[in-house]
Amino acid sequence: MCTSTPHRFARLLRRQSSDAQCLLWFHLRDRRLADVEFRRAQRMGLFDADFFALEAALVVDVEAAPAPGPGDAFRIRWLERRGVRVLRVWSHDVLVRTDQVLDKIHAAVLARRHDAAPTSPRWPPGACTLTAQTPLQAVARAR
Repeated sequence: MCTSTPHRFARLLRRQSSDAQCLLWFHLRDRRLADVEFRRAQRMGLFDADFFALEAALVVDVEAAPAPGPGDAFRIRWLERRGVRVLRVWSHDVLVRTDQVLDKIHAAVLARRHDAAPTSPRWPPGACTLTAQTPLQAVARAR
């Protein structure tokens, strides 16, 4: 059961997804694109990514406006310093030109694979809980 504040916030983000995010998630989930696992509403340090592919160290953000907001530059720099590429797509493009957006994401995934991207981005301690698990979770997974 998710009881921590970041988990509740991520759950809230998933429930309040835009139409564009829901459509894109339909195409990204279950390794449907390039056999890469994408996670939805992933907490990354102080930020939440709309979609995150750990294998490709790629964040896909669906933006309502084509121009970046005031805090976006800091967020993008913070993620890129940790080896994560940020791909911003406009929600209008997701809804109207879905195939082109998927091609763009696919090309970014392939580029990250060819760049020999690290399998685990460089996170500061405690910034991300992608692989952290308690001993109890490890025992439960072993069963």
